[in-house]
Amino acid sequence: PKERRRVVGLKRLLFEKITGKERHVERGLKRVLSNFDADNSGELDMDEFSEALRHYLQGIEDEDVTLLAADFDADQSGTISISEFTHNFARLEEEVANVAPPPPVAAARYRRSAKLSAVAEERPETPDDPLGLLSGEAEEKDEAIYVAPPAPPDSARGGSVRSETGSYRPLQANARTFNERLERYLVNARGVMSQLTSRTERRRLSGGDKGGVALSRSARLNLHRSSQMTALARRHLKKLWVQHGEEGSDALELGAFERVLLELLPPGQAVPLNKREGDVHQLWRMCEDGRREVFEDLLLTVPEERGVEFTEGPFPAGDKGRGIAKKGLDRQFGIEQRMSYPQCRTPVYPPSTWDAEAAVARSGREPSAQLGLRHVFGYRADKQGPNLAVSEAEGLVVYSVAGIAVVQSLRKNTQRFFRGHDDDISCLRLAPNAVNGHDVLHPHVLEDLQSDPAAAGLDADNLTLCVTGQVGARPHVCVWVVLPPRIRGGGGECVELFRMGHKKGQLERMVCAAALSHDCSMVAAIGGDDKHTIMVWAIGRRERPELMVEMPGQQGPPPQVLDLTWAPWLVPPSKAVQNASGGRKGQLAYYLATCGKRHIKFWTLARGPSGHVLMGRNGRYGKFADGAGPKEVLRAVFVPESDDDGICVSAGSNGKIHVWRGTVCIAAIAAHDGPCLSLCLRGCWLYSGGVDGVIKRWEAQGLEHTASFRVPAIAAVGDDGGQGDTSIAPDGSAESSDSAEFQTFARRCAQEARDAKDAELAKRQASVESQTLRNKIQALRRNISGKDATVRPPGVADIAIWGGSKGSAEVIVMGSTRGAVVAIQSGRGGASRSRTLANAHFGQVWGLAWHPIQRGLFATCGHDNRICLWDAEARRPHYARKIPLAAHALDWHPRGNQLACGFRDGYFAVFAYTEGQLAATVARRPCREDIDDLKYSPDGSMLAVASHDQYIDVYMASRGYRHRCRLRGHTSYLTHIDWSADSRILQSNCGAYEILYWNPSSGQQIRSTKDNVEADTDWATWTCVLGFPAMGIWMPDSDGTDVNACHRTRDGGHLVTADDFGTVRLYNAPVVVGHAP
Repeated sequence: PKERRRVVGLKRLLFEKITGKERHVERGLKRVLSNFDADNSGELDMDEFSEALRHYLQGIEDEDVTLLAADFDADQSGTISISEFTHNFARLEEEVANVAPPPPVAAARYRRSAKLSAVAEERPETPDDPLGLLSGEAEEKDEAIYVAPPAPPDSARGGSVRSETGSYRPLQANARTFNERLERYLVNARGVMSQLTSRTERRRLSGGDKGGVALSRSARLNLHRSSQMTALARRHLKKLWVQHGEEGSDALELGAFERVLLELLPPGQAVPLNKREGDVHQLWRMCEDGRREVFEDLLLTVPEERGVEFTEGPFPAGDKGRGIAKKGLDRQFGIEQRMSYPQCRTPVYPPSTWDAEAAVARSGREPSAQLGLRHVFGYRADKQGPNLAVSEAEGLVVYSVAGIAVVQSLRKNTQRFFRGHDDDISCLRLAPNAVNGHDVLHPHVLEDLQSDPAAAGLDADNLTLCVTGQVGARPHVCVWVVLPPRIRGGGGECVELFRMGHKKGQLERMVCAAALSHDCSMVAAIGGDDKHTIMVWAIGRRERPELMVEMPGQQGPPPQVLDLTWAPWLVPPSKAVQNASGGRKGQLAYYLATCGKRHIKFWTLARGPSGHVLMGRNGRYGKFADGAGPKEVLRAVFVPESDDDGICVSAGSNGKIHVWRGTVCIAAIAAHDGPCLSLCLRGCWLYSGGVDGVIKRWEAQGLEHTASFRVPAIAAVGDDGGQGDTSIAPDGSAESSDSAEFQTFARRCAQEARDAKDAELAKRQASVESQTLRNKIQALRRNISGKDATVRPPGVADIAIWGGSKGSAEVIVMGSTRGAVVAIQSGRGGASRSRTLANAHFGQVWGLAWHPIQRGLFATCGHDNRICLWDAEARRPHYARKIPLAAHALDWHPRGNQLACGFRDGYFAVFAYTEGQLAATVARRPCREDIDDLKYSPDGSMLAVASHDQYIDVYMASRGYRHRCRLRGHTSYLTHIDWSADSRILQSNCGAYEILYWNPSSGQQIRSTKDNVEADTDWATWTCVLGFPAMGIWMPDSDGTDVNACHRTRDGGHLVTADDFGTVRLYNAPVVVGHAP
């Protein structure tokens, strides 16, 4: 029976919605109860069940709700339990098999053109194919076909004649332009009247034994309703004519006719008709001075043969990429069909005015614009090897961030980059001295270097080399030449000389440490395998790197080795090394040291007749062990005492500096309060930096302390010791200008964080047996609770020195543990001044927003509890302030005077932007989980806040951020939202790969198939990763989560994406070609 088929179809669709892609029944039913079981009874009453049905089956009729309720409530108890749900879903497949296929739709109810009738006669219906879907044309029989209205006389209809296709062709010069605009309007109006243009979705199943074509789930639901749609649409048009016309008249005046045309457009879409060209008047005359019957025939029928057919996807043969849509336009009916692609569960529509051939050809080409790196705001601060150096010759600071090595001028704020890595850089080391390229490099390598345009004007007699290593599946080491930035605007690339370790079976997982020998003839690197294999290559006077030796360095999970350094002198090898290498007596060998977790090891590299031999011995602390020695030896540096001898100095996690002669520790000096993170040798001075934020200068020979420098306040932006309600100005001074509401919110967040940390320490204290450790944990708890609380400055992660000598001023370049690079110039009498070279977040960055008015200004936020403003034009930090919680999203008000920020745990706040600073004014908590995205409407009247709770909350920004409505309907967490240009429609993406559309004024969901909203809405921004303009941004085998961010340029010509692989990609928009270039 027809009623039973409808119930089974609805149950099957409900099963798919509840269980999701993984088809997990138990998990899906638990989610239903948690969302709709208001009284926590473990069952759904009829009201709760009805609410659940309307949530999962959008637009379901009341009679269908009644039928489903009766079917699920088997015991007639008035409630539906988990067991009843499970029983119904278990017998669903059997019910589907028992339901007979629907009878063929009577084609006689619909008017057909002669051509389509002839096509139907050529392909008669068969019992196995009642809808004619097995044919290649995939024809639909339940559509109303266009029949042209009676042709009015030319003299009375503005000089127009009827064309062969049934549409009116005006005799004016702009006839084609009017026809295009009229067709676009009719398509948009048909979207509002979608009851008449409802289409059955089809899906072709191919391969193996699954041949044939099956109707989609929406087709099974809508097929039985198609016969009612024409009558409903005509009734709506009649109501509009009665509302705007005179009583008893079936025609409208021109003004009333124009108002009806406007009402038939969906919200968010511009009017396609051109009033200045007389389009409205011409259409009114075509409809016999506004007669309803003529307009109905024109609107409710579709012209034949309009559009382009796609059989394998929206791309011409030979273009790059693969097709992603199953159908574009139906050749027989001229109706736009929905496109689907693997990463999106919601099919999408192309715009009604989409020029398929031109758009696909453009999307298949490489973008006309290019991405050029101009400046990097950032610095990697961790204990994994040194990450900061200074080139003495030209005053260039070298450091790395992500997969880029940055060369920045000390004198000018310009940068040059090395981009030879395809993953994050894990270690960086500059050659100790500049070298003569003619003496070190092979003639062919030097010739290639001098011919490179990036090295124009390079002095080959004075080269500064740098070695960097990376993480990844195929890590490698690069040796490259440090070049100064361009004079104007910076930018440019450094030149790579050698690449090594990338072959299979060499370096694995990561490069823990790498360094050049003092004469730049050899490169040593340590891999991230469990044996921490040491590999040494010879590059001096060689055209290609030559692997000299390879042997295990340290056992344990990586990274066990944190630093590697070469001695600037040669040593006589020990007897063991001589015997192993077979070398002659008196032959000298290279000397190097590695250090890391629970070890420091000294290595001798000697050359013999059978090749090179590398032998290592562990350092012995002896009486300076202080237990078992430091847990980590973070840095090591060799200090020469003569041309052929010297000592080694190491920095430990216990805050001490250890002095080594050979493999024996001869002294231990307490240097810092906490771990000593960095060491740097400059002439006769040795510099050390610790986690206590102090830089100390020592005599290199006697290790006598001579001076101390404190970390400047600018490097301490976002410290952990405040209450969270203090804004820190660029000069380091603190001022409180936030509202009382925000300060209360900040204090509450700070107290919650302290309580959580105190509970964690209390648990740890209870599990510790040592009284000494208990006392240390108790001291930490007092510090967290505010008693004896101290504000810890950022630590000194790296140190490099430029200029200066004994008795004169020098420039200390330090990298802080909080992502800042600061130059400190010492003066007479101990006075010093500082300048920030680079500043960055020291946690993950989640939010970014450009200022809508002020050129070059943008804001960022992240997990370091900071909001930062940056000046891209001046290439410098503009402002930074602390916030109470980790932040996930940012957006500027269209007027640029307010900045909204979404936090973790469901909070969001609004900051007033005045005179270059931010002062908090509003704080709200609409949800309990993280805020994923937020955006102001283009008119600035509303703020939409999307959360991990699967909701979108809309606030009235023009009325003190009063809550307006909550948008419900997503089945997973929100990822991205966008507003239409007229602020009347909101679109959203979620973690279930769905696209939904909303009316933020009423809080109701807009059905895309009903209102044609997805095809022709003019979106103010496009940041959603799902949708028609972003179909082709997904790489092969993507699962829908690889692309994290997407942004369309203001002119709509290009699309930029950022993905999980650290790559920024630029496309021609819209991206309609699969795997577009």
